[in-house]
Amino acid sequence: MKKHIKKFGFILIIVLLFSCNDFGDINVNPVRSTNLDPVNQLVYTQMRYSGDYTDQLRLAIGVTMPLLQQIAGTFTNNSGATYAYSESVYSLVWGSNYPGVVVNIVDAVERTRGVANKTNLNAMCRIMRVMIFARLTDLYGDIPYSEAGQGYISLTMRPKYDDQKDIYNDYFKELKEAFSQLDATKDKVNEDQFYGGDVAKWKKLANSLRLRYAMRLVKVDPVKSKTEAEAAFADGLIASNADICMTRHEDVISVGSEYRGNGLTGGLYAQADPSRITTTMINMMKPATITDLVDPRLNILTRSYYPLLPLVTGPALQTRIDITDPVAAYYAAVPGNNAMSGIFGIVPGAASLGNNPAVSTITIDVPGKGKVAVAHKDQRRQVANFLQQYNAPAVHVSYSEVALLCAEAKVRGWNVGSDVANTLYQNGIKAHIEQLKLYPGAPAISGYDAFIASKNLATGKELEQINSQLYLTLFLNPLEGFSNWRRSGFPNLLPVGVVGLSIPRRFQYPQNEIDQNKENMTVAVAKILGVKGAGIDSYLNRVWWDKE
Repeated sequence: MKKHIKKFGFILIIVLLFSCNDFGDINVNPVRSTNLDPVNQLVYTQMRYSGDYTDQLRLAIGVTMPLLQQIAGTFTNNSGATYAYSESVYSLVWGSNYPGVVVNIVDAVERTRGVANKTNLNAMCRIMRVMIFARLTDLYGDIPYSEAGQGYISLTMRPKYDDQKDIYNDYFKELKEAFSQLDATKDKVNEDQFYGGDVAKWKKLANSLRLRYAMRLVKVDPVKSKTEAEAAFADGLIASNADICMTRHEDVISVGSEYRGNGLTGGLYAQADPSRITTTMINMMKPATITDLVDPRLNILTRSYYPLLPLVTGPALQTRIDITDPVAAYYAAVPGNNAMSGIFGIVPGAASLGNNPAVSTITIDVPGKGKVAVAHKDQRRQVANFLQQYNAPAVHVSYSEVALLCAEAKVRGWNVGSDVANTLYQNGIKAHIEQLKLYPGAPAISGYDAFIASKNLATGKELEQINSQLYLTLFLNPLEGFSNWRRSGFPNLLPVGVVGLSIPRRFQYPQNEIDQNKENMTVAVAKILGVKGAGIDSYLNRVWWDKE
């Protein structure tokens, strides 16, 4: 897809326009730009969706990935690894999204509404608006929605909080209408960063999002869940890796107001001694017995590296020497060991690189270094280098996710086509493995057909197996992974943080809302449920669809 990115990170999209001595036309909003191009607003929100380094550093690396017990071992992981509540971390996405992203996408929808030569642009903006608000409501619960971002339009400065149930119902309406509105004979949106204006793929995206959000409701409203999932399937879903919704980022670091690079990889690169993969995730990819086939992702997603000294951050990390194979070979040669004996993670919940589980220092041949001692922390697996480049794609909705969700729908007896659940399950696993080929510098990935064929659903274990695969599929889309874990309950993660605390399940409302919108926020707080009791704004309580 040809890039059309301007340096949106360096400009403020919404501009306040005041005039002290010329009131002009009293029918024109004096604080809203009259000539802003809504296509620029769409691109800006698309790029910030995955290119906002601060959001990804705090939310993904700081909270959701360690909460999901996928990474640990650095202080950056502290909030998620140890369940230490931090106002600055948990309020970040609210404080960064509402004033910038929400305002722009809401304004873009309004600017294009009913405009004859912008019907496709309007539909794309409506879909993007759903994606942005879904991230917020899935984290916080009831949020400002119908009145949000209206400050420049209707001068609504203290928006009401909408019930999450009503928000979800509106998503289904918006996605259905946007799907119907998209028309390949109408306006071409070449600047679109997801699909380059490909209307057919946008239609599949709208339906695939309907499926995703329908599956959120399996516990709280199973009838609605089934109805929307079946309708989404009937209208046409993402059907292959060619349909993946993703942002193809550029090879620049996303910091501050620069959003062209991948924000998640920028956050991973920011750690001089990066987070380690946990034993939880490692064990999900290890074979159950030594005679079982090895999940190829075990050695694709995770690698061991000899450190650069002194420690550095940024692209220099790509020059670290890969010592995965020498470490594995050392342990495999020890009497009584096997090929899996030299694959180490770190205990989930760790906020530093302590020796847990215990691993001894070993001496191995390191290319270009000779025989050297390798400490425990450098034997432990990390996110593979090729996944951490600034120009790594950010996958928002994948065929793997869609196939696995359809597999679950099939297990539930829903009408989502003629494929049996096991076929959809295998398709989802295969699609994720092949999706890794999209990353620049990906290793050769082949010879996995036998592994795929060996993955079969077991009666009574289907939901656990399917959602455990979704856990792997959504590894680098951790906010969505956090939502899928909460709505499904799989994999079965046990608390590892502060003793006596359960795993956090939502974000608390920011202090800024208490200061500036307390009356509306209080109404929302009163409806919160969970282990901390009704009406308690706690990160241990639950959002509406996260039913026990």
